[in-house]
Amino acid sequence: MAFDPVQSLFAVGSENGFIRVFGQHNVDVEFALKKPTLIEYLRIVKSVYLVAVDAARTITIFNMDTREEISSHVLYSNVSAVASDPAMDWLFVGLENGQVVVYDIDRGVMSNFRIDNLQKSLMDKLRLSPVIHIAIHPRDPTIILVCYTETAIVFNLIKQEIVFGLRYEVPAGAPGGDTDPMIIGQYRYPPLLKALWHPNGHHILTAHFDGSIVFWDATEGNLLHARTLIDTDVNIPRKSNAPTYGQYSIISDISWNSTQNPEDVSILVAGGHRFEGAAPGLTMLDFGVTPTVAMTSYQAMGDFYRNPKRQRIFPIPDNTEVVDFIMIPRDNPYYAGCYNPHALIAFLNTGEFTSITYPEGLPVTSIGSFPSAFSWIQPYITAITATPVPRIQLLGMLGAVSSSEPFFIGGAPARRNLRKFDLRNALCNGHLDGTIRIWDASHGELETAKVFEISVSETLRRHTNLAIKKISFSGALTSIASVLENGDIIVYKFGNGKKLDPSRFIENLDLSDQVPQLQDIRSRTNLQKDGFLPMFLLNNIYQSEVTCMVNSDLGFLAVGYRNGQVVVVDQRGPAIIYSDSISNLTVKKSAFKKKTVGSSEYPTALEFGIYALGDDKYSSIVFSVGSSGGNVFAFRVLPSNGGFGVQYDSSMPATTGPVDKLIPINLVKGTPAIGRVQEMEQLAQGILITGGLIVVSSTEIRILKQPKHKLSHRTEIEPIAASGVSFLRENDTLVLTCISKSGNVHYFGLPSLKEIYVQKLPFWTNSEYIGESIILPNGDIIVRQDKITAALINIWGKGIQQSDIPSDILYDAMKVIPPRPTISTIQWLKGRPAATVADVDELLGGPRRPPSKFMIEQEQAQNEQRRLVEQKARRQARTNSYNTSSYGGGMMNSISNTFDSLEESTSQYLNSLNETVKDSQNSMLKSALKNKFF
Repeated sequence: MAFDPVQSLFAVGSENGFIRVFGQHNVDVEFALKKPTLIEYLRIVKSVYLVAVDAARTITIFNMDTREEISSHVLYSNVSAVASDPAMDWLFVGLENGQVVVYDIDRGVMSNFRIDNLQKSLMDKLRLSPVIHIAIHPRDPTIILVCYTETAIVFNLIKQEIVFGLRYEVPAGAPGGDTDPMIIGQYRYPPLLKALWHPNGHHILTAHFDGSIVFWDATEGNLLHARTLIDTDVNIPRKSNAPTYGQYSIISDISWNSTQNPEDVSILVAGGHRFEGAAPGLTMLDFGVTPTVAMTSYQAMGDFYRNPKRQRIFPIPDNTEVVDFIMIPRDNPYYAGCYNPHALIAFLNTGEFTSITYPEGLPVTSIGSFPSAFSWIQPYITAITATPVPRIQLLGMLGAVSSSEPFFIGGAPARRNLRKFDLRNALCNGHLDGTIRIWDASHGELETAKVFEISVSETLRRHTNLAIKKISFSGALTSIASVLENGDIIVYKFGNGKKLDPSRFIENLDLSDQVPQLQDIRSRTNLQKDGFLPMFLLNNIYQSEVTCMVNSDLGFLAVGYRNGQVVVVDQRGPAIIYSDSISNLTVKKSAFKKKTVGSSEYPTALEFGIYALGDDKYSSIVFSVGSSGGNVFAFRVLPSNGGFGVQYDSSMPATTGPVDKLIPINLVKGTPAIGRVQEMEQLAQGILITGGLIVVSSTEIRILKQPKHKLSHRTEIEPIAASGVSFLRENDTLVLTCISKSGNVHYFGLPSLKEIYVQKLPFWTNSEYIGESIILPNGDIIVRQDKITAALINIWGKGIQQSDIPSDILYDAMKVIPPRPTISTIQWLKGRPAATVADVDELLGGPRRPPSKFMIEQEQAQNEQRRLVEQKARRQARTNSYNTSSYGGGMMNSISNTFDSLEESTSQYLNSLNETVKDSQNSMLKSALKNKFF
């Protein structure tokens, strides 16, 4: 991970050689290495260079302004550490052989400057060590800290000499960080993990393998204090051995942070816990303002680190550990990226992100603060669905979401040609922690960056068995049903929380110990505005896996279980209107034979449609159930006692394998016959729809005219992973679209099932996840590529590839990097030379170093932006109606004011018009939505 606070851009490297750079409002630009290699190190230098070091020992430099690769270099040894500075052109690379080499990022060449193995120079009898970590002095660019296994060495680049080395010793009888009684009696040197500078460079911190955190004076190298997270003076022998603390975790990462005052410091540690029952989270030790170095003794400094002002543990998701983390500073890129941070992003051993505010330590609950791609790994998505929703309705719903401050505000989205659809794709994601999120599915066409977020944990008031396994969204009713890990099903519906009167739900309270199958939970909300309100909970009284579920636009929820049970709920009550096992039904094989459904057979597909069954001269609400045995059961949903009831009608064999999908169609008009409110309202007038049912399994497709007619059949096909119907043109020809497990898209004519066309998906897909792809009637396909990636394609597009779409803008030349901090006046008066970046450039670049490409390009870009801003100011001044004198003065004032706010204008100008339009739309749409639903 890498973050640049000047441009406010966040970069993530992947194991297959891709780098994603994120900014404001879903600004998302992808860079790719020439070979799909694991990216081990990632840095952003001078706010424009994206530096990647991969497992193949290759340094690759990208320009974030032009989005092009500008140089690469293959090293002769494996890389074990890298360091860079936001103001310097140099990448310090630590190698496994213990050497440090330097790469010129701007010029794209290796420097002739090289540092040999410093540990060998200082301790020639010790085994050779790789470079573990490198840190550049925060105020003196000529001083670096090189960390080896046995020692941390302060090195002066200008003098090319070792200033001093630091080696942590634990005498016999001292506990150290590891309180194993077998080794407490031994004299030992705990290996190092990392070495850091104090934000102002006064002191040095070393973290060790045994959990020790040691503070040193940075002037002479004297040890100030050695501690762990819970113990102090761990390097001093004690009269009695300390008790053992049980299994411990190694420090995986550590940072030394400051507030706006670089002397006000704290450290954040991942791992390092040494006591029984410790949660593997993040620990912050807040020390406060560092005493004045020139007037404080070493003992007093040790006391400062011995007694932090406060200690706090930041929680992380259960059953995870932090691999590493990155601080998110507000604006200053210096002090190792740890100056005045307001948050941190932690990378977990599960491959997920978690974000935490700093120094409060609270989880960032609003995913709307992040780009939409982050939702896939914060935490993992466990279920996905999408459904068409009227554009006004979706934007009105999202208008009810309160805005959240974005973490990243850099870049500007590119102008794209938007498709004019009345229906938008609402993407619903279910997550590992029981969170449900609703997005506008089409990246590049987003009219809002907002997201609806529902917490099942908050509704059920529990923190276990919350992973969402299945999810179904009714766009017409704005109703969401989700299956939880334990088989319970919870249903939410969009509404207004102010209209709920909790007192009217008291009569529904059940004080008995027995859990009801259907539980009204409308009172379990504290929502006092528009949003998704909990409606009811369908408890899994069967203790059986949910195999299929459909949340119909007609207001019916149908659920199938592994034990064969089928349950239908009328959400208007709510009330269970059907509950039976398909093992109690029979399947007609011929006119004379019937067979009983096997006891192990269970439902695998469910759907509601409106069409005529058999020879009926009128249409009915038809509920169809496909089974693991390839059978299809037909039910009628009929009015009953002021509500509805479900009546079994017929059944027939359809496929040889399990039924994966049921799709009702109008055989006359060639349109979907899925249940909709529009047709339901016409049933009383005797509307007649001649309907058929498309039955899809992994190996065959069949069209039925229930209850007994088989119209067409196709078996010579690739194994099918996902299927659905699509209009080839809007409201025109309907085709059956199938995605094969090998990544091919097949189109079949209806009702003949003749194959029209086949094409290969334009990207790689994982066969394990491709079955979760969603095919929508408007021709959009949301293809789930793997665990953390999905793609949007359209079957009747114009052949435009993702590479043809204009890329977002990342770099703003008017955002200038602030000057690098320098040594203090007191240090200068004491005789310490005021070293500068230019001194380092002269040493590392040599006398024949060519001019800086970056400086030339940045100056050209700034001049061009100044010209455009000045031109705009003059046009504005000419339109003023003032007299000549005030006109001239007004123009000069306008130009002056414009130049005073160059940075603000360049970062906000591209989006100002869109924000105005969005605010107007939201106000209008919210009003329209309330009028429609309430």
